[in-house]
Amino acid sequence: MVFNTMRQMSRLIFFIVPTMLFIVACGESKPTKENNNEELKQLEEQAFSTEELDVELGLQLLRAYRAALKEQLDPEMLFKAGEVAYNLPGNEDAAMEFFTRLTIKYPKHERAPYAVFYRGLIYENRWNDKERSADIWEEFLVRYPSHELANNAAELLTMARDTVDDLEKVLKWKDQETNENVQ
Repeated sequence: MVFNTMRQMSRLIFFIVPTMLFIVACGESKPTKENNNEELKQLEEQAFSTEELDVELGLQLLRAYRAALKEQLDPEMLFKAGEVAYNLPGNEDAAMEFFTRLTIKYPKHERAPYAVFYRGLIYENRWNDKERSADIWEEFLVRYPSHELANNAAELLTMARDTVDDLEKVLKWKDQETNENVQ
């Protein structure tokens, strides 16, 4: 009787295991890396086929970049993601994240100087933080003194420092005026 039970059990196992494998294989599959890359390529083609980036399409593209970057960190993709985020209103934090990751993980990559430059632009033009932008322009000049954007960075550094100095002068005058009025 034990043999009969074992035989029945082995038949059951030989029937259930292949059936389960078949069900799993035919069931809904996870998106593969190739599927993600194909979707990303299609989104890029759509997004970059027009002069102006469509916001909804840009957000889809940003999500696709994030998903792809979770699978594999890639400097070109970090740069593209940063550019897309930079050009989407209200996504400066995301742009800064991508550009910063690129400059930290791949400081010698050909896109790294451009990523540093974008960081300076974000601080200066989007966040209106002249002091921090000046720090970024200095960083650019130290790291990439002979880069094609070095002259631009130097000019932006001068303007940012002048603006900070001018702001400090205005605040100093305002404080003096306030102190004179109090006395």
